[in-house]
Amino acid sequence: MILFTEGGSIRATAPPGLAITVDDPVLFTHADATFGMLATMAFLQRGEVDVAFIGGAQIDKYGNINSTGVGSWTSPGTFTYLPAVAVPMTWLHQKRVLAIMPQDPKKFVEKVDYLTAPGYLDGRGLVKA
Repeated sequence: MILFTEGGSIRATAPPGLAITVDDPVLFTHADATFGMLATMAFLQRGEVDVAFIGGAQIDKYGNINSTGVGSWTSPGTFTYLPAVAVPMTWLHQKRVLAIMPQDPKKFVEKVDYLTAPGYLDGRGLVKA
């Protein structure tokens, strides 16, 4: 397995410590190669990644992911923005995507508060080609 992070780190060995973000310096320490975000997004868009892992604040029964924020984004003061964003490109163009999230009932919702990365949308059709 080759680890290829959204931030552009490529490594065949485990990083020397726990990474907190996709751009954490520990991922680049002694990495086999590094690329910028533009190259990373190009790899993802071309479908050159076999398995993508995605996380989020919420996921609904149709596989739609919210990693942008929670609450009502149309009502000022009720929406809380989150520090991470799931790139829809990561979700849509991969051969296989695994959602990795804490097992918390608050995260498994009927409908996500904000659609960051689409799954089956409303259940009538598959977004992925």
